Order: sequence, then structure tokens, then C-alpha cells
Amino acid sequence: MKVSVNPYESPRRLLPADDRESLSFSGTIEEADYASLLSRRDSEAILYGILFGLLMVMSISFTGLLIYALVNRGWSNLVLPAILLDVVLSLGAVFSWRFFRPLHRARRKLKRNPDLISKAKGRLSQQGFEFYDGSTHYWFGPQQLVHSSVTKTGVRIPVAADPYRFLAITARMIDSYSVDVAMRIKQHWIDQAKVNGKDFDEETSSSVVETIFPMPVNAISFRGSISQHQPAIAKGLRNSAIVELVAAMALVGFGYFHSDSHTFMRYGLIAYGLLCLASTVRAWSRYLSCTSMVSWDQQGWIGEHELALLAGSRSAKYSLTKLREQIDHGEVLELQFDAAATCLIARDHFKSEDEWTRVRTFCSTGNS
Repeated sequence: MKVSVNPYESPRRLLPADDRESLSFSGTIEEADYASLLSRRDSEAILYGILFGLLMVMSISFTGLLIYALVNRGWSNLVLPAILLDVVLSLGAVFSWRFFRPLHRARRKLKRNPDLISKAKGRLSQQGFEFYDGSTHYWFGPQQLVHSSVTKTGVRIPVAADPYRFLAITARMIDSYSVDVAMRIKQHWIDQAKVNGKDFDEETSSSVVETIFPMPVNAISFRGSISQHQPAIAKGLRNSAIVELVAAMALVGFGYFHSDSHTFMRYGLIAYGLLCLASTVRAWSRYLSCTSMVSWDQQGWIGEHELALLAGSRSAKYSLTKLREQIDHGEVLELQFDAAATCLIARDHFKSEDEWTRVRTFCSTGNS
């Protein structure tokens, strides 16, 4: 079979494959960036969506019944309360839609996590994720990044177990953003995490510290384990869990015990109350997870001006000039930085008493 060729057709150009192994970014993470990468399929968004749907259906149905009653039976003493109830349902639908919108959800989350809005400069590569917020230099290894998300909008980097604590690296900040390149990088993270397991081995950890955060000549290296009882630091989580529990029980109770209620409204309230209970269980589990004993291995170095710390698959380098408070627990030194970060280093992490004394001097000088 002869293939016909169109002499008027413009010649086809084969675009070169984008074989980059890293993506650099620079800019400032803004509220709109966080909102654009906020998940729309989590339990909270689903609950708001269902509530909006229920209230809209109830409001439209109630409006239809009101019009029918006015046309066929005329005005009565029950019409005014019915109109007020219809207005309340309509306002509830409007407010639930307002809360459901990504930008409004983002604002509520960012009130609890203002540190997620910051300067952003760094790189996504097969070795991990480097991030500098203007004062602290962070590095996340593949094990920390397996739950990251890649979309056309950008890359969402989780920084904690809380699903709402993530860095929103959007396409506008990334130099020549490519979804294909970002997906290849993420797949490499997943493959590396499967090979190495949950934590780095000792050789890999040392290599990371030396490569990402090279140690100055006069710095002191350390290595050891830390155990700490996590206090109930998430007061906001506790309050939120209590409010959700009370609201869920109230909805279920109202729908169950008010037999005179409209059947659709009754079972709608019970169903939504049960969904709220499911969300409440998740909220309490997040709160209780903050009240347990945790242990981890860490290593790094500390010098006259900086502290580099690697724990598991994440690392950070802090400037001692940003040291806000130094708390001496005897065998353990607690360092609190302006970046809302706390570091713990112990006496037995160092080779000698002289090194421990020098470290205390470094911290005292940086905190002065």
C-alpha cells in the first residue's frame, strides 16, 4: 500500500525528550498556592459537600411545599415559621458552600499553620527535596516523600503526619515545570524508599550530612538516640475533636428522637451525624497520637554559628543566631529556634566532656 504524502503539510518536528533529573524552584508560597494544592477528597471536604447537598435539597423541597401550601390553602399561622425555617436552611447551604471552597478552607488551615507561608527556594531531585525558607535549610529524603503529590498545579510535599501540613510548591515557582519530570522524580523516591526501608542506614545518613550540609572545620559532630514524651501540644486538635463529637451526637440525637420530623429530614440528619462521627474518630486519633513516648536516632554537627541535624530521612540546618531559647535539662540540651522548631541534643551524643562544654558555649553565644 502506497502512503500518500501531502506536499503542503508543514514538516513535523520531534521535540527532544525532557530527561532532567531535578527541578529547581524559587519564590514565595502564598495562600493561593496552598489552596490550589489542598486536597478536595479528604473527609472534611466530603462532609462539607454532603452537608451542602442535603441543605440544598431540603431547602428546595421545603420551598416547593411552601408554594404548594400557599396556592392551595392560603395563609395560615404555620406559614411564617415555615418561611423562617426555609431561610435558615438556605443560609446553611450558603455557609456550607463557603466553607467548602478551597480558598476558605485554606485560610482556616493556615491560621493554625502560619509557617507554611514563607519564602521558598530549593530543588526536587532523585536524592530528595531541598528547601530554604530564608532562615533555615531543610532536606527531606525519599522515605519522607513517598506520600507527596504531583499534579498539573505543582507538587505537594508533606512535612508531618497531619495531612494539612504540607509545602505547596506550585508550577509558577518551578523553573520550566514538567509533570512528567516530577512524576519520574517521585517514582524514584518510591523505589528508593522500598530499597532502603523506613530509615536510612548509617552509611547513607553520614553521606547525606556530608553532602547536603558539609561540616565546618571547627564544628563538633554528634550521634545518638533521643526519647521524649510528646505532650498534648495540639490543643486546637483537642478542641476541634470535642466540638465535632458534640455536633455529631446532637445531629444523630435530633434525627432519632424527633419522630414528628419529616422523614427525609430525619434520616438525612441521622446519616450526616454518622458521617460526622467517623470524622470525629479521626480527629481524636490525631489528638491522641500527640500524647505518646517517641524515640529516634539522630546525628549531625554543631559549630559556632550553625547546627545541622539529621533524624531518619529528614534534616535541617539552623542558624544559632535564630536560637530563641536554650533550656538546660542537665543531660539534655533543648534548643528552641524562631522557626517554631525544637532540637534536642544529649551529653552522651558527644565523644568527650570537653566537646559537651564547647557545645554549651556555642549555644550560649548564639543565644546572647
